Amino acid sequence: MLFEGDLIMLFVVAFLLLFLGGFVVYKNPKSWVHRSYALLSFSLLVWIFSSYFEDTVASPFYGDLLLRVDFSSALFAAFFLLLFCFELSKKIIDRFSYFRWAIFLFPVVGSLLIFFSDYVISGFYTDSFGVLIPTFGMFGFMYNFLIVAISLISISLIVYEYKSAGQAEKAQYIYLLIGISLTVTVALLTNILLTDYIKNSPDYGVYSRLGIFSSVFIAIFPGYAMLRYRLLNMKVIATESLSFIILLVTFVQIFLAENPYQLLIRGLVFMAMLVLIGMLLKSVETEVERKEELQEMANKLAITNEELKRLDNSKSEFISIASHQLRTPLTAIKGFLSLILEGSYGKITPQIEDVINKVYSANGHLVELVENLLNVSRIDSGRIQYQFAPADITEVIRELADSMTIIAKGRGLALSFTYPERPIEPFDMDVQKIREVVSNLIDNAIKYTKEGSIAVSLERRGDTARITVSDTGIGIAPEDIHQLFQKFRRGAGAGKVNVSGTGLGLYVAKSFVDAHGGSLSIESDGVGKGSRFIVELPLRKK
Repeated sequence: MLFEGDLIMLFVVAFLLLFLGGFVVYKNPKSWVHRSYALLSFSLLVWIFSSYFEDTVASPFYGDLLLRVDFSSALFAAFFLLLFCFELSKKIIDRFSYFRWAIFLFPVVGSLLIFFSDYVISGFYTDSFGVLIPTFGMFGFMYNFLIVAISLISISLIVYEYKSAGQAEKAQYIYLLIGISLTVTVALLTNILLTDYIKNSPDYGVYSRLGIFSSVFIAIFPGYAMLRYRLLNMKVIATESLSFIILLVTFVQIFLAENPYQLLIRGLVFMAMLVLIGMLLKSVETEVERKEELQEMANKLAITNEELKRLDNSKSEFISIASHQLRTPLTAIKGFLSLILEGSYGKITPQIEDVINKVYSANGHLVELVENLLNVSRIDSGRIQYQFAPADITEVIRELADSMTIIAKGRGLALSFTYPERPIEPFDMDVQKIREVVSNLIDNAIKYTKEGSIAVSLERRGDTARITVSDTGIGIAPEDIHQLFQKFRRGAGAGKVNVSGTGLGLYVAKSFVDAHGGSLSIESDGVGKGSRFIVELPLRKK
């Protein structure tokens, strides 16, 4: 093999730090939490390389340089860890935002002392095992104390946040606490606290490298916590985790190459996998973003829909109250007008009688409008009530025939009724509602027929009673038929023939028929060719 096992471990840890640090900040570059984690990862990356290779170089100059890089990067890592923990605690960082800049200033000053003075590191020597051992200056103890203190403060901040966090956030802080505690404990023990006890051991190189390899914990646990609980949904996590494992395996294979040819091939495979996985992740992220946008739109639509329902209910409630208030005086007006026309208050002149008849007719239209508004309000709010009982449909239509015939004759129209030869047995219906449906259809036929005739037929079709109201009136355009059963909708030419129509009658009629389990449909050969309204009611009993 071209590489030893501990060097492979070094590059695996470095890859994890580089990948997770870069990936986290790429996901949310504006967040200081993610920035500070990336800075922590990159400073640890510098630390592990300098700490590892300082023992392998033969040149005293490069050994001294790498040793100072080691101590300087460790100082940056400690302060960036503190910054990361402060950023997680918004209660603190928002109140003391200058901490952020102070945290940047301290390691810069410390690094200048490390590189350009002997206050922290005064020199080094190489022990009998070839391991580089630093000698400390007057600030050496302070340096070690500062590293230990900052590490403990960082862990304390995570514990503090855990105690005050909600149930959903506690899992995130557990991951952070485990990763940071493992890295800090192993690194402090092997690189600071127990240095004097293990530096003369033949295994000192192994112990010191445990410290740098422990960085893997601060890469995996906090990185996973941030990705899992802050940035992505489970689909993206699963895809990216699998991709990461594939990349890691192909990356490790590079260091297991037995000859330069294998090294080249495995390097090319790794680069190809890196490009393909990058494209895959970009595709998944785009899909997730679109789904999140659609979900956000759906949530907004749901809120808007609820608001519209509330407004519609308020409107229905208002109509119901207003209609109830209007119906009583209109009924009283109708009664007094009837008494006047009957002569109960004395004889009236023909001129006054004509005026009162017009008022009586207008009042009738108002009563019809109020009744339709009440029915619409009850239907929309689900408060409409039905009284089902066995009844004879033939008798219902016969009762309407006399009054409707008089109205038709008054308009110069012929109105005919056809009944089945074999009687239709009584079946369950709300007689008042069905009478209102048929009356509305015949009344519409009279209103929208200038000349000609209207035919009403009742017949049995299998298990249904079929009522057909045909006229020779204005007809209906094909494109208007589907909208006539909607509220406040009328045919294109209806307003020219009957200005008092509201577009509510057919909506109410269809609702009543649907409640009986039947159907109401419209047929027309076109404008000016009449129309047919067909009601089918099931012949069933409870």
